[in-house]
Amino acid sequence: GSREAADLDTALAKSPAPPGTSLLGMRMRVGQASSSDGKVWKREPQIRPGGEMFELSPKPGYDSLFSAWPRVAKRKADSGGGGQFMYYTCFNPETSQLNIAMARKLEGEKRWEKLGVVVPPGEEGSFNVRGSNRCH
Repeated sequence: GSREAADLDTALAKSPAPPGTSLLGMRMRVGQASSSDGKVWKREPQIRPGGEMFELSPKPGYDSLFSAWPRVAKRKADSGGGGQFMYYTCFNPETSQLNIAMARKLEGEKRWEKLGVVVPPGEEGSFNVRGSNRCH
């Protein structure tokens, strides 16, 4: 994927950082790589100029700061349509909450289609009121 510095004044609604602070790597995006042995990986030619699989949402949005830590599951063609599903963690800077979102790539397609949030933050007072993530 790609990464770039994020200006914390505008990236986080409640940033405790001094004005003008930026954080390199905060605007993460999901990329694609392949491996024949699971040890050595090669970045795949990308669809978008920045190397990402899909764009971040424009502000405000459930994934307007970053999308990261993807996991992909393949669906068999005989189970109602082939393709791949990606789950990834994203961050909404307007609410300062993490979300788990999903995207899909249909069999034979190169582009991923974002489907939206599948695990939203919990209700006030719940253990996941600040959101959920799926990293590592």
